[in-house]
Amino acid sequence: MGSIQYIDYFGNLITNISGNEVAGQAWWVIAGDRKISGSLTYSSAPPGEMIALIGSHGWVEIAVNGGSAESVLQLGVGTIIEVVLSL
Repeated sequence: MGSIQYIDYFGNLITNISGNEVAGQAWWVIAGDRKISGSLTYSSAPPGEMIALIGSHGWVEIAVNGGSAESVLQLGVGTIIEVVLSL
């Protein structure tokens, strides 16, 4: 469990969840009422689709390929985010 700590210029939602917690595993994020699959790169999702990934600074982030996760999800700094590991 964590929260959104920052929203970047592109509308990506950067959490305070370390990417080390999910690296090398199957995982997803629950943000608001959405379940978002974890992946390695932005291009892993078709344009316009939601994706969760480990960002360049090492934090789990939620993005939209070619769009703004902030606009789509309408979530802000402090919103609780849950990471679920697939067993």
